[in-house]
Amino acid sequence: MIPMMMTLSVTPKTPARRPVRDPFRRPLRLGMAGALATTLVCLSAAVFAAGTPPDAKPMDGEHRAGVKASGATRIALLHLDAVPGDVAGNRARVEAGIAEAARQGADWVMTPELAETGYNFAKRIGTGWIEPFPSAWIRALAALARDERVALFIGFAERDGRSGELHNSVAVIDRAGVILGAYRKRFPMHGSAEAWSRPGGDQAPFVVDGVRVGLLICADAYDPAFAERQRAQGAAILLSPANWPPLGDVGPKSTWEDRSRETGLPLVVNNRTGVEPELDFSQGQSAVSVGGQRLFSFSSPQSRVFYVDWDGRQGFSIVMP
Repeated sequence: MIPMMMTLSVTPKTPARRPVRDPFRRPLRLGMAGALATTLVCLSAAVFAAGTPPDAKPMDGEHRAGVKASGATRIALLHLDAVPGDVAGNRARVEAGIAEAARQGADWVMTPELAETGYNFAKRIGTGWIEPFPSAWIRALAALARDERVALFIGFAERDGRSGELHNSVAVIDRAGVILGAYRKRFPMHGSAEAWSRPGGDQAPFVVDGVRVGLLICADAYDPAFAERQRAQGAAILLSPANWPPLGDVGPKSTWEDRSRETGLPLVVNNRTGVEPELDFSQGQSAVSVGGQRLFSFSSPQSRVFYVDWDGRQGFSIVMP
């Protein structure tokens, strides 16, 4: 496979609360690296529906939405611009992304870390509002998953119903709308925007569509032991919701490739975009890594849904709706 970077054309950014109507329907600019050094500018996503544009060279394994191979799992990555503290708006953005992904035939839909809240939310709205798991919103998403027949992996702020402790978590919901549980981040970055959260413990993979899915939230991927533990418990794939921009020495560097090489498992990262006053996520990359190699990277300065089809083993292809 040839590494690939996908970006969107820039439109003016509005301050504070952003409109949530159709946040993922944007013009697309696609750049292909190496031998595919052709830049394609599309006036609307409808261009792809009409066929491959004449100046785009084919990529091995690439196909358009609606041509999913038999047995493949289409994974939608909600590369989201989450506004810190705008819980209602972020929830609406997530729901719009799920609906868009369902229209494109997605089987699994993943968000970035803390998609519900934005990263630096606690200093703005505190934590007293965080509900015990599963919250009313998570239950509403379960109904949406059932109606759309998609499995969901949703980054949110969790309160433990018994201890009251707070966690940076990912809710896992299957296609039938069953809430399978929540994975809690094991390595929260204390002394930072995550000081409100407590570390999670050892957690087994979740079984989704008969597949054991291991989770790593953002910096959990730093420690090889966390990924190895998921592999040892039978995971067939690792999913990693993240808020991890490429910031010099603290960026992800080769972390995702290293974990995929060490475990032998494909690792799919759903990063975020946007700019919070404290941190610029606009260059954040969502990615697919297999066998120590970065197959695909996706980035956008605005909210966008990216799609990959997974063959259940080590094979991935990009989907361009």
